[in-house]
Amino acid sequence: MIRMSRLALTSLLFVAACADQTATSDDPALDPSGTVEDKPPTADTVVVRESDLPLSAELASRVASADTVIYLASSGARITYVGSQAVTPEGVPPTRFVRELGGDIVLGHQEQLPEMIEKRAHSGVGLPIGNGALWPDSTVAYTINSGVVGSDLATVKAAITAWNLATDPSGNPLKVRFVPRYANDSRPYVQFVKGGSGGCGLSHVGRADNIFTNWYSHDINIDCFSIGVIQHEMGHTVGLYHEQQRCDRDTYVTVGAPAGINCERYCGGNSVDYGPYNYLSVMHYSYNNACSITQRTPGGSWFHGAPSDAGQRVGLDSFDVSAINQMYSGITPSLPLIGSSHPYSLQPIYTSRVVIVPGGSAADGAQLLLWDRYAGYRDQSVIVEDAGEGYVQLHPGHQPTKCYEDLSFMTTNGAAIGQWGCWGGDNQLWILAPHTGSPGQFEVINKYSGKALDISAAGNFNGARVQQWDHNNGDNQRFVLSPAWW
Repeated sequence: MIRMSRLALTSLLFVAACADQTATSDDPALDPSGTVEDKPPTADTVVVRESDLPLSAELASRVASADTVIYLASSGARITYVGSQAVTPEGVPPTRFVRELGGDIVLGHQEQLPEMIEKRAHSGVGLPIGNGALWPDSTVAYTINSGVVGSDLATVKAAITAWNLATDPSGNPLKVRFVPRYANDSRPYVQFVKGGSGGCGLSHVGRADNIFTNWYSHDINIDCFSIGVIQHEMGHTVGLYHEQQRCDRDTYVTVGAPAGINCERYCGGNSVDYGPYNYLSVMHYSYNNACSITQRTPGGSWFHGAPSDAGQRVGLDSFDVSAINQMYSGITPSLPLIGSSHPYSLQPIYTSRVVIVPGGSAADGAQLLLWDRYAGYRDQSVIVEDAGEGYVQLHPGHQPTKCYEDLSFMTTNGAAIGQWGCWGGDNQLWILAPHTGSPGQFEVINKYSGKALDISAAGNFNGARVQQWDHNNGDNQRFVLSPAWW
């Protein structure tokens, strides 16, 4: 069977994935074993009973700041919430989040917990799904915290690279790309952080940025550094919940802990099941985990993989890609099709002229200029190739073994941009990201200098100089990729 299933909810919730929090794992890092009752309370524990609702102002204040909050329902259900301080980027005020203990969905700002508990009492099960958001232009900007180093840093970069190269079963690329954040980038962004998940990983479901956070959305906390765990969190970041939370999950697995935000199934509202049930999804927990999932003989036939496959943490399944692409079907892809078979003209948005290598030169150091666009001239085209970690290489169409680069590793405004034989240096790597709010328009940022590809003084004449300059969102730093006329 094939599958393109995924429960997708774009909400204001946070999700942690301890690689599925499997209690039978041989790896202690993947084994937060024990029930809620087994966990010792912290020094600051607040107990809330259903009879305490509505909360008094004093009790609500304690709930909003306690290390641990235990909610006891009249039905006997017991749910424990744990608060934790987020590691935020410079310039972003410290934020405290709260999540259910033993689960993997973090609920959001702890000051909202009193309201959440009262809503739980009215809804009967779980907590209500919030109103999160998909990522504009199918692009997630990211930074990596300085505490992620060595092999851990290499694994994060490898996970991002593999994510951006993933395809669906038909070979269609994943629409949503992770790209490095750069100076004066106003798009929402995430930060990869080592530790702080309380398990193996932690991430928001969807984006949660606003003007008060300077467009910082959330941390992706990682404690277990594997590509599968990291991509699981990236899946949550773009808007995916767990596969075993699908509306039809009871046909394919048995969930022994159906209540709570981490384990219960979602039907209707802003939740969607994409395609058949997917045992191979990177978003599927394995058995005997925090949700007490056990294997069962499928009661239906619309599924991908086998029941024994549940819980793989190798990486995105091809039908995970299908699900994400469907979820973002109404949003422009982060990039058009790229590769040697898809040449483009690189055209500033204010003119019909395009970036060229003058005279079709094959010389290293030939500097780029602006010129009238003519059909059939390959020196007026560019080929975009993925270079890993969200960067690309830009090759002149007539010399595909050469790359656009920041000549001589310059970091000054006005430094020339030209072509040179490709060798993989940072001065030949570029961030090619949609301009915020302008689908189809791109900013081109050099990795080494951090500066933007720029047309000198917004010149609109043949021979206008192509240079680099501080990124300022100007029209002379915004480009269209239009199919080349070969």
